[in-house]
Amino acid sequence: MLPMSVITAGIACLCLANVALGGTGADLPPSNEGLLVKTLLGAYKERGTEARPLQNSSERVTVNFGMRLITLDLDDAEQTMKTSVWLRITWNDPYMTWDPSEYGGQRYIAIPSDKIWTPDIYNVNTAVATMKSRTTMVSVKYTGFMFWTPHHEFIVGCVIDAKAYPFDEHTCSMWFQQVADKSTSFDLQPYHNSPLDLSTSLQNFRQAQGWDVSNNKTEWVEEPKLHNTILVFSGRPSLKFSLTAKRRPTFQAYLLLVPCIVLPLIASLSFTFPFERPDRISLIMSLFGAYVILLLLLTSTVPPSPASIPNLCECEVKYQYLFDVFESPGLYYSVDLGMIPLCIMLTSLVVNVIIQKLGFILCLRSEINEYKPGHQTKELSLPEDATFGFAASKVSFHTQHTDDKLAHLCEGS
Repeated sequence: MLPMSVITAGIACLCLANVALGGTGADLPPSNEGLLVKTLLGAYKERGTEARPLQNSSERVTVNFGMRLITLDLDDAEQTMKTSVWLRITWNDPYMTWDPSEYGGQRYIAIPSDKIWTPDIYNVNTAVATMKSRTTMVSVKYTGFMFWTPHHEFIVGCVIDAKAYPFDEHTCSMWFQQVADKSTSFDLQPYHNSPLDLSTSLQNFRQAQGWDVSNNKTEWVEEPKLHNTILVFSGRPSLKFSLTAKRRPTFQAYLLLVPCIVLPLIASLSFTFPFERPDRISLIMSLFGAYVILLLLLTSTVPPSPASIPNLCECEVKYQYLFDVFESPGLYYSVDLGMIPLCIMLTSLVVNVIIQKLGFILCLRSEINEYKPGHQTKELSLPEDATFGFAASKVSFHTQHTDDKLAHLCEGS
């Protein structure tokens, strides 16, 4: 057995050989990118992230601001518009420049946004106190060009007038300003030629949304107060992003339009049935139940917009009222005149136009021949049931007056 001193000496030799050949990870030299980031952040730490990245304080920082729309939704009850966007912000930082040849050709790096100066641009017409955001890295080019794309969710107030529901469209605006810096030290401009990019929304999220973006507009407003717009700083330049969203009609919306048109038509047909037939009562009760279900669907589907009443509800009421006006003569014919036979001869013009033509349209073929010229009319026979006493009295009254008036017409002809 080897002595203890020999074993200890062997272990010591192995440790020395490991250190001499490989070393540890901490002893490895930093990469060109790591050395560059360390150098730039070290200089930034000494200077501070609060001051603007300018060598001359009298100059202005030009910031280009835009966004890429991901999703959009309008809340009719809360009168708000919710958007999920990727912001696109660019500016130049002269302190973030380097020579790529000194760092192995490194042209781009990524730096945490909280380690450098970033523009403080906020949505000033937000409807909530806090906004959801996700911090991302800032892409830096060797020339000092900075590109930052943080993710945000904005909720802004929007007047949603659902008068044209379900074919309504609304225009909502988002206002952005710099808050901390003065307007003399900060130049806010739209992001190149496409400040509001809709390609992501229209291609990937079109089927998942209930709204279609029909139009968009970006404006640079020098003084919002001149446009009757009150913001946090109404005298500072602002960027206004306007979105026009059109509601996508759903199957449920069409399911409401068809009954609004068909049910009054079916109700008018109920007056062509004889009043004593029991299936007429069944049809009317079925229509009454259908109207109740339609009203429940309208109440649950139509957006509760406080701005106005939807035209769909107004048309339903007016359409039904119009049919009620035209159905009143049908009710009079069905209850009263339907029981009264003509007891005198009418002129051929009245018989051909009113009785034969109109009777054929109303499918009263069995009654057409009864009132032809030269045909002897049958006498009126009423049921002996006491429940028809009131109807019999009305028939007697209308028959007497109808005979007098028609006889006078026949004498005149």
